[in-house]
Amino acid sequence: MFIVLAAEEPQDTFDSAKAAQHAFEGAGFTVQTIRTATLTSDVPEESNRPMHLLRARHAHTIYEALHRGPVAVLGTGKARVRSDLFGPLTHRRTVPLERFVRYKAVYRSIHDVDAAQDLIDAVMLWPGDDRFSDERDHRVLPMHVFSLEDWPALHLPDGVASFERAHGRAAHLIDNADRDWKRPTALHGNEVLHTRGVELRAGHHWDVQSERSSGRLSTHLEVWAFPRGAYVNVYPNAVVRGGQSSASSAVQIWDELGAEHQKKSRATPKKTPHRRDKRRTR
Repeated sequence: MFIVLAAEEPQDTFDSAKAAQHAFEGAGFTVQTIRTATLTSDVPEESNRPMHLLRARHAHTIYEALHRGPVAVLGTGKARVRSDLFGPLTHRRTVPLERFVRYKAVYRSIHDVDAAQDLIDAVMLWPGDDRFSDERDHRVLPMHVFSLEDWPALHLPDGVASFERAHGRAAHLIDNADRDWKRPTALHGNEVLHTRGVELRAGHHWDVQSERSSGRLSTHLEVWAFPRGAYVNVYPNAVVRGGQSSASSAVQIWDELGAEHQKKSRATPKKTPHRRDKRRTR
């Protein structure tokens, strides 16, 4: 289970988080508490609007966990995740944490009455009768990578019909950047992912190609440049694998985890090596 808090919260929120942690641990769950970073927008009209962003490594930890088994997330409603790492930081280029984990985790607000017990009950029953139908279920997609729009009703027939009018059927989807997401003719990789009660075939992915336009594809970790005709494989956990032919593969142009690691290394003072005293003692 994950508890996600802003860097600064009212004391009653911290008290609620601590009580929730004790409840989760008492029920036998492993709990990780994550604090967001507080940043401001790069555009003047949003400069007075703080954003509480998950660091890339924390977003990665949560999203990977969603594809390993049942996960519960307790948040305050403030946390957001960067969905577009290229260009200026703006509110529009982020998504709420609830939307980031939607369909693949149980999410509750810490401000809800009995949120902790409700979350424990929900994850114990997860996913109940509302499991993914199979790999063609649109909820298997890494939706923050695929679409800029919010699709909160993909568990309902009307929601699925609306999505398919905008993006096509499962065998051949088209994203907001006019890229094709096709079901593969061959699977690549040995990793078996599990999400919302479904075990996906090892190597399940989409063949993503920009046949009609050029552009960029951004995950919560990486940015890939797509010349016209380029392609990559995208997996349900938002992992991107470059094409086997360098002539046709999209090119990774940004790695947020690597950038965070370098920034952390520069901020950590180097230790002065201990020098042995060579003076002779008597």
